[in-house]
Amino acid sequence: MRNFLVRRGTGLPPGDAGTPSPSPLAYFVRQAGVMAVARMVGMLAVTGVVGMATLVGNLTGCARTSPPPEVSELTYSGPPISLELVADSHIVVVHTPTGGWKAHVDRVTEGYKFQGVYVSLTMPNPAFSYAPTPVEQRLASNVLAIEPVKVFARVVDFKGESITDRAYSFAAQSK
Repeated sequence: MRNFLVRRGTGLPPGDAGTPSPSPLAYFVRQAGVMAVARMVGMLAVTGVVGMATLVGNLTGCARTSPPPEVSELTYSGPPISLELVADSHIVVVHTPTGGWKAHVDRVTEGYKFQGVYVSLTMPNPAFSYAPTPVEQRLASNVLAIEPVKVFARVVDFKGESITDRAYSFAAQSK
């Protein structure tokens, strides 16, 4: 590193006043040796190839996917759920008896000859009062109209804990 120090008072690097200082790469090669630099370049090349293979694998669908959520054999006992076709996709329609319910799509998975839409319905917080008016909530499923759909739903209390041990139940399917 002494070649990169500035000579006191001159503003020039150490060495002859008329000769330029070596570049950082040249200095590193001279200090570490050519073989060490070749090994490092080889390791960087291998790292780059492995990184590119990982990236291509993830982009082409070789990424690891998690299994679909657990589905219970129990019948669904929450607010009524139906499916509608809007434009070119399926819409999940939830008919809640009062305000305060929250509905959202947790996940959409590909099943055998159908697309599975997993929906969670959060019950209203009993500490608040809600209008006793039926409410219709519409959820986009992002599933094309030409594909068959099955909706699996679960009811979650207002704290986010499932009342059916986190399992979903079959709620609706496309015709």
